[in-house]
Amino acid sequence: EALKYFRDQGSNCFRLPITWERLQSTLGDDFVDLIEGVADTVNYITNELNAYVIIDPHNNDQGLQYNGKDVNQQQFVNLWKGITKQWGSNSKAIFGLYNEPRYGYADGRNGY
Repeated sequence: EALKYFRDQGSNCFRLPITWERLQSTLGDDFVDLIEGVADTVNYITNELNAYVIIDPHNNDQGLQYNGKDVNQQQFVNLWKGITKQWGSNSKAIFGLYNEPRYGYADGRNGY
């Protein structure tokens, strides 16, 4: 397994880039309902490998969008409420606010 190999080589932190849609099936919820394997991966890295994991919402150059549509600030806040409910008590979880945070919609304008 690749993660174990790199841990054995001395790596102590792993980045987990994941699309918003794989964290929440419904935009605006303040909890995450993860696709299969995500929670297990975080637990494996932090518990079994005793390493850090960077939870990194990342929409592959699409910025602050969900299924191709700009999101508003409250939807973004709710995503982070859900992420912290899921992993906030895990001392080995590091939160990358958002990779490529462009686009979005707020106060009647795009690109907040």
